[in-house]
Amino acid sequence: MPECTSCDRYFAPNAVLLDGTCPKCGEQVMAATPTRERVNIPWHFWLVLAGVVGYLGWRVVQFLIWIIQNSF
Repeated sequence: MPECTSCDRYFAPNAVLLDGTCPKCGEQVMAATPTRERVNIPWHFWLVLAGVVGYLGWRVVQFLIWIIQNSF
């Protein structure tokens, strides 16, 4: 998002003049690029995910055992 340091304003990219200057004061506009922090996934999410995968895996094993027992 373009930023004019003298006006202390942010502009929409299409609001800046064609030569890259501020429409209010006429100074050169700096293109401010936002920086993103890397957000780590919490440890308890992985714990819950492992529990769900373990539970569903056990239910599949139980289903296969049930099929084998009831097919004969």
